[in-house]
Amino acid sequence: RDLETIMLPIGLIYIATYLKNKFNHKVEVRIIDRLIDYTSSQDLLNILGKYDPDVVGLRGVSMSNGLFHKAAQIIKQSKKDTIVIGGGPYVTADLQEAIKDKNIDYFVAGEGEVTFSEIIEKLLNNQPPLNVQGVAYRKNKKIFMTPPRHFIEDLDSLPYPDYNFISVDKYSKFFNYGFHKRKQGVILTSRGCPFHCIYCHNIFGKGFRMRSAENVFGEIESLYKNFKIRDFHIIDDNFGLDYQRAMKIFDLIINSDIKINIYLGNGLRGDNIDHTFIDKMVKAGVILVVLPIETASPRLQKFIKKNINLETLTSNFTQTWF
Repeated sequence: RDLETIMLPIGLIYIATYLKNKFNHKVEVRIIDRLIDYTSSQDLLNILGKYDPDVVGLRGVSMSNGLFHKAAQIIKQSKKDTIVIGGGPYVTADLQEAIKDKNIDYFVAGEGEVTFSEIIEKLLNNQPPLNVQGVAYRKNKKIFMTPPRHFIEDLDSLPYPDYNFISVDKYSKFFNYGFHKRKQGVILTSRGCPFHCIYCHNIFGKGFRMRSAENVFGEIESLYKNFKIRDFHIIDDNFGLDYQRAMKIFDLIINSDIKINIYLGNGLRGDNIDHTFIDKMVKAGVILVVLPIETASPRLQKFIKKNINLETLTSNFTQTWF
């Protein structure tokens, strides 16, 4: 565990913040992270006994789907009346497999903020959430799926993720994607990607939805001042797709009084930028960039539908030294 890389559960923080803003004191929300808050089945049982939740939401990713189903089993065996709701990348990507788990009452496919909050609203009114968009469930041994929910188009309408739901200091005890142990901020400035690489997920759709540069900077500034965070991980699938917006984000940071480290560890498409972009991002504080090239073979680029311009990428990230 000392060498594990652990990032803040930003998706859960978004959902928790949305619930807090919508229901205020009607709903008490806690985030429990398997990598941070418990390491064994007994630890989970102790947490369930302590908080006695009415509803448990489980976020799953495909690589750890076994732990996802194990947690559902433990919850139902411990508290059979607790409503268990499954969601996250695993459920969205492989709903037909996930829904086989009878320990889970409802499944959320796609973005969770609005869907999960509508489920909670139904439950508060003692109604089953059977007509909430983006929900799958079983009834009379049959599987039902409501119409899919439309993606959230105005991302600026979402509140900034509230880091009071977690302990920033706890996460700083583990390595993050910057390969150090410091307080971290995780920033999602956009959702979705218009490209069709054959290996990639489609959780956020193929449309590109982005927050305004001012909104992104406002979140960074808030975390900088309120939580003393100096290291920020931008985890977009395609941060640089809108060139001018990315440049404006850099300008807002450069022209402010904050000095931060920025990590583009989820990848930056290397043929969609230029030397001016690179100079600007370095000046803004970018100290790590991952280039998702996948292959330097033009034939394979075409096969995987990445279609990156290798010549442009090479020009961007090489320099002649005199």
